[in-house]
Amino acid sequence: MPPAVIGSGARHVILRPSAFMQGLVAGVIATAARSGVVNDPISKKGISAVDCRDIADVTAAVLANPAYDGRTWTLTGPESVTFAGLAACLRACGTRAEVRTSSPPEAAAAARSRGLTAWEARHLEEMLTLFANGGADFVTADVEETTGRPPRSVRAFIEENVPRRLTGTR
Repeated sequence: MPPAVIGSGARHVILRPSAFMQGLVAGVIATAARSGVVNDPISKKGISAVDCRDIADVTAAVLANPAYDGRTWTLTGPESVTFAGLAACLRACGTRAEVRTSSPPEAAAAARSRGLTAWEARHLEEMLTLFANGGADFVTADVEETTGRPPRSVRAFIEENVPRRLTGTR
């Protein structure tokens, strides 16, 4: 947010979501469904991905409450999850998910070979390097504070989004 807006007297709220479940976790689900593999480019560090529906709920809550004017909210899920943890959730839901270690540059190169532009691949590498250094390995209570309920978990997201044909359920 430009300092001119913050100091202008105009009403504002800053929302800073972490990684999106609909991007990160959905991508892991898709890769595991296709290959049975979860690539882990960040080692033992976790990511506190947030469900986009939680971001929408926070947005509605802060817009409806003038007491939140001028506040900054950092939006995360309820836990910081490693790629090995994502694989464990997938396995618990009936999906084969072997963890393979990679690096941010290797993940970016693989994404580039699947069609990402050079700029997108560089950005992906930068983000994965940030994550590998712990840049998203934290949790806040901001979703619950603004909405009155805890954020959706990665496990719940996976249960909702793993294709039923993979789990054998109806």
